[in-house]
Amino acid sequence: MRMISRRNWPNYRHLRQAVSQPTMPSPTAGRLLVELRDIHAFDTASQVAACGGVTLRQRQSGCSIQRRSRISKQGNAALRAALFYMPAVVAQRWNPLVRALAHRLEARGHCKMSIIVASMHKLLHLAFGVLKSDQPFDPLYLEKRLART
Repeated sequence: MRMISRRNWPNYRHLRQAVSQPTMPSPTAGRLLVELRDIHAFDTASQVAACGGVTLRQRQSGCSIQRRSRISKQGNAALRAALFYMPAVVAQRWNPLVRALAHRLEARGHCKMSIIVASMHKLLHLAFGVLKSDQPFDPLYLEKRLART
């Protein structure tokens, strides 16, 4: 991030906002912004997740064939590689929103890889919200919003 400055990259402001998440290091945030190019081209966070290829593909047929869900190989492989494993595992430990998700999925009996992919999916959703709203990351955002209504 030291090499990137306001003069030579127009998305510098977005990089600073993406790094406001406690588990989004600057190399990952920079890679995310480079791969997504224009965050305003997406209308929903689900579109960003599909573009990144961090959605699960269910493998079942009726009630007789029920196999493990797998990560979808469609989407941007470079973006998926940037979010893969370490950022997701670190987020499971330090980001309260991702930690709660991981505990819920673990309690429901999901396998570890499925939880990591769900964490990657959640990180992309959080990054989309931060970048689209032009607000820094706030882990209590939802609670504050619900308290207002």
